Amino acid sequence: MKASIKNIELMKIGGVGDNHYGGNQEWYSTRWKRGAGCGPTVVTGIVSYMLRSETGCAINHPEFLAMMEDVWEFVTPTMYGLPTTEHLTERIEKYIAARGFPSGVRGFEISENIPERHSFNAAVEFIIPALAEDIPVAFLCLDNAGETALDDWHWTTLVSLDATDNATAPAMIIDSGRLFEIDLRRWYHGTAKGGGFAAMIR
Repeated sequence: MKASIKNIELMKIGGVGDNHYGGNQEWYSTRWKRGAGCGPTVVTGIVSYMLRSETGCAINHPEFLAMMEDVWEFVTPTMYGLPTTEHLTERIEKYIAARGFPSGVRGFEISENIPERHSFNAAVEFIIPALAEDIPVAFLCLDNAGETALDDWHWTTLVSLDATDNATAPAMIIDSGRLFEIDLRRWYHGTAKGGGFAAMIR
């Protein structure tokens, strides 16, 4: 099983460079928001992509910043950030209730207790349908399990996954302007603290 969003170029934001993908929490207006804003930044990028994916219209930096601040009002971190999928999805539901888009959100929690963890195939079956519907997936990494491109205790955006090989599962991730690849299967089986995924519904 494999899938990806249809137009990775729409993850770019006008005015911040040709190779900058998605938002950056460092763009927030206060120190607290910059330190805790990975979740709202990811949500902003996903909602922005979903709104523009059918028209192909680009978004510029000031427009994206305004959306980031609006999303923050609903997807507001706790003093510990948004450390579970439930924390994020509950706040996305508040955003949806206020703004009417998207139509829903669902989550997939990854337990830190490995024996209680769902199979990797269950995670794939959560992620692939969203990507196939052209919806980027929010990805929470609490421990990077040796995937050094990932930060711990951090939300990023997953835009493609190839799980056709039983040994590896290359996934493309967006974080703070970077587009990079990780082995999601390796991460899933190696992370000591778990994490999760959140997928919006059109």
